[in-house]
Amino acid sequence: MVIATPAQQADLRKKTYELADQQDDVIIAIGLWLEVKETTRANQVAIARQDEFDDMHYTTLTRWLKQLPDETHLIRVVIYRSLLNDILENDRSMAYGHAARYYKHLVKLDAFINRSDASYMGLDHHKNYVDSIQKKHGKKYSFWDRVES
Repeated sequence: MVIATPAQQADLRKKTYELADQQDDVIIAIGLWLEVKETTRANQVAIARQDEFDDMHYTTLTRWLKQLPDETHLIRVVIYRSLLNDILENDRSMAYGHAARYYKHLVKLDAFINRSDASYMGLDHHKNYVDSIQKKHGKKYSFWDRVES
């Protein structure tokens, strides 16, 4: 893009938009949006296709979290929630330490989102999400103890 003329840049950007919208793989779609600095669109795709993260292996998600740019707060929320839900819903008690860490990341992300001009863009707000997991997994005391420590 740097050496392309403005007309070529516009054409490349248009082709990237079309390609991103056609992707079956959510990570590739989001990656393409991020490549052209369309973070808002990348966030929208992550929210719209959040169920697809549930089918991904945790190593893929954790590796991807490390590579995401700083401004991708909503994508991070979607991924951390997916990881946390997987651990709690599948009673992976050996991973409750990881789950508590993911929960704490969500708390920090919520604080940032509330301080900034960002919004949850249709994604459940943090309080609603926490209420739902407390209702569903409130008796998993080992997990909640780790969250409190």
